[in-house]
This record gives sequence, structure tokens and C-alpha cells, in this order.
Amino acid sequence: MILVKNKKVPNKIISYFSEDEIRIMINYLNNSKDLKKLTMICVLYETGARVSEFINIKLNDLNLSDNASITLYGKGNKTRVVPISEELVKLINKYLKEIYINYVDDYLFYSNYKKQYERTSINKIIHNFIIILKAKYPTNFNGSYSPHSFRHTKATHLYNNGTPLLYIKDFLGHSTVSSTEIYATPDSKKQREEILKNSKSIKTKNKYSNKKKDNLDNWLKNNMK
Repeated sequence: MILVKNKKVPNKIISYFSEDEIRIMINYLNNSKDLKKLTMICVLYETGARVSEFINIKLNDLNLSDNASITLYGKGNKTRVVPISEELVKLINKYLKEIYINYVDDYLFYSNYKKQYERTSINKIIHNFIIILKAKYPTNFNGSYSPHSFRHTKATHLYNNGTPLLYIKDFLGHSTVSSTEIYATPDSKKQREEILKNSKSIKTKNKYSNKKKDNLDNWLKNNMK
């Protein structure tokens, strides 16, 4: 029996957003006064939720008081409680007060058809949003993005700002740290800055004075004839 080895293929690179690009998104949505989409983007980013977790968030999963958090239900019926910032608490409360209508089963977000979002719908929303941003900010958003990019982005930003991988692992709901390492990709710009900052500059010291160099040149000329 001949065993055929599996062909090695390169790992798929997941595009993620820089911190500047996240700020651009938030400012753009603030200026356009699209409160619902702004809330959705901020929840995706802050929680690092998978799309399947995101579309299943219900009102009962929100803790908007002390030690604010959102409960997510992940793979294998695993539950994790994700802390959220005061800014996101204010944003969610504003969204609930000004826009939210409980159309279906207490879901936090629902489609224009007043139904629970499907994964494909969230993909389409993010895809169309990035097209708009690329046109407006051509020097940014040069990757290939999906809703999962926000999860990768959050993990990368946590990692770059010094959060231990073990904490990020629990935050993302991974079973092993090796899974987390895929998302925790050092930012190339910051990586370069850190390497240059922590590298010792190498300086060459001239061994000979100008006079000695001239004498050496003359000696070489006379003795190499």
C-alpha cells in the first residue's frame, strides 16, 4: 500500500485592522450617525466574538452595571463572560434607548426584516462597509476582511499591548494556547520599532588618522611596484 503524503499548503493569513483603522471606522460611523452599525462594530471588536456567537446575543446576556460584561455561547456549548468597557456600555444603552425594538426573541441585533441575523448577512454588512471605507481612505484597509477579522484584530491588539497569551486564550474561548497564537500576530510596524529601539547601534571606529592613511598608501605604492 502506497501512502500519499498530504500536500503542504501555507496557512491562510487572516487580515486584521490596525488601531488607526478601528478609530477611522468609529469616527466614520459617528459622523454618519449610524448608531446601529456603530454598536454592532464595537461589540464585534470589544468581545472578539465569533459570528455565530455575535448573532445569538440576547438582552439577558448583557450586564450593563458594575463589572459590565456580555455572555457569549461558543463552540461545544461553552459559555464565557467577556468584560466590556464603560464606553461600550454607554453605546449599547444609547442604542437600546433610541433604536432598539424587541422584534424577535430578545436578540440584541436583528435584520431589516425584523428577524435574527444570519451569518451571511453579517458577512455582507462588513463587506459593503469595508468597500465604502476603502474608497474614502485608499491608503488604509488593504487586506481581505470578514467579520472574523474583528476577532483577530482584538487578539492582536491585546497581544501587542502586553496581554499574556494565556489571558487572550481564555478571552477568545480557545482550548489551547496554540490556537491563540494564530490570532496573536505582532503588528509589523510596532515590531520594527521595538527591534530598532532595543538593538545596539554598531559604529565602526577608524583605526588610522588621515596622516597615517596617507603614509600607508605611499608605502603600499612604493612596495607594490
